[in-house]
Amino acid sequence: MNRKKLAVGLVILMLFALITPIPMTTVFAETTDTLVCTFDPKGNISIEIAPSTYDFGEIWAISWINTSGNTFTIYNNGSVAMDTDFNVSVNATNFTLDNTGACSSDNEYAIQTNGLDTDGWLDTAPLGGATFDQDITSDTSKGFDLRLRIGDITQNFGEDTFTITVQGSVT
Repeated sequence: MNRKKLAVGLVILMLFALITPIPMTTVFAETTDTLVCTFDPKGNISIEIAPSTYDFGEIWAISWINTSGNTFTIYNNGSVAMDTDFNVSVNATNFTLDNTGACSSDNEYAIQTNGLDTDGWLDTAPLGGATFDQDITSDTSKGFDLRLRIGDITQNFGEDTFTITVQGSVT
């Protein structure tokens, strides 16, 4: 009888094992994958010119006057190198800008840079045209001077002004 009980017990145990799930841990082979990320770092420029005003004083007809000793300084306070473009806003009321420096007609004036990579006579052309100085690195400065030339004049005019705009762009 013991054998019969043992046989019945084993059959019950086997049936119980078949219908009762036993948790099993499945181990798979290790795998890897990659993720590619891109980024586009941007530096900035921060241009400053000092002094921001200058008075040439009196100038005689058919002559020129210039600053000397790096009177003006362009600062690049940004994090990357910059190029600089210059242009003149003609707000002089009695004079016309001559971008050749000849001043061959009455009431003309011309302005020239001195001390930059590419010195030249300034124009009213839109900024982004001629580059006067290239690759002023970050946290550095560059000194320069200006020459003002006046052609013949038709009368003694009062004081007049012009504005020079300097634009920095990433090198």
